[in-house]
Amino acid sequence: MTKFTKNFLIIMMMLFTISCGHSELITELPPPPPPDSSVLPPSFSLASDFPADIVMPNVDGMKSTAFIVSTSSPAGVIAVDIDANPMKVSTKFKGLISPTGSGIPSRLLVVGTDEAFLTTSNSIISFNPTDSAIYQTVDILPLVSIPSGYKNSDGTDTGLSIKPTFPSGLAIIGDTLFVATSNYIKTQTPALAAPGTVHVYSVSANHTLNKVLIIITSAYNPTGLSVRNN
Repeated sequence: MTKFTKNFLIIMMMLFTISCGHSELITELPPPPPPDSSVLPPSFSLASDFPADIVMPNVDGMKSTAFIVSTSSPAGVIAVDIDANPMKVSTKFKGLISPTGSGIPSRLLVVGTDEAFLTTSNSIISFNPTDSAIYQTVDILPLVSIPSGYKNSDGTDTGLSIKPTFPSGLAIIGDTLFVATSNYIKTQTPALAAPGTVHVYSVSANHTLNKVLIIITSAYNPTGLSVRNN
C-alpha cells in the first residue's frame, strides 16, 4: 500500500465516521497573545451608545476640551480633557446632565465658557458649560403656521401648519441663534417630510431665547446650518 493510498483511506474513514454521527472534528485556534500595554494608545471610555455630536471650541480657555453629546446615561453633554494622557472627564467644565423630560440630545453649539446651546428631540437648552447651570429650556415642538401652497415631500398639500420635528442644526451670528428642524412626518420607507424650518431666536444678555421668526426652507429635512460672512 502506497503512502498516498494509506492517507486517502484514513481521510475517507474520518469522513465516514463524522457523517454517521459517531464523532466530530473540532479545530481550535490558539488564543491570541496578550496585547503589549507599552504600545497601546491612550483611550477614553464614553458611556453612550450613540454619541450624537462632538464640539471642540476655538475659544480661549476651552481649546483643550471636547464636549461630547451623549444620548444615553448620562444623557447630556460630557466635557473631556483631551490634553490629559490618558484623556479624562474634565475637572474644569461640568458639561450638562439633561433635565428629565427634555428629550434625546442631538446637536451642540458652544459659544463661550458661560454660554452653550443643546438641541434635543423636543427642546433647545441654553446652559453654562462650566458649572452646568441651565438658563432656559425652550419647547421646539409647537405647530408653526404657514401660508397655503406648500407641499410635503410626496407632493401632497402641507396645509396651514407644520409640526416641527428632529432639531438638526445650530448656528449663531452675534446674538441671533438659528435652529433647523427636519420636520419628518414619517421616517420609515418611503419617508415623508414637510418643508423644513429654521427657527430664529434673539439671545438676551442673560442667555435666554426669544423667538423672532421662522424661515420655511425651499426643500425638505435640512440637516445642518453653517454661517457664511455673517
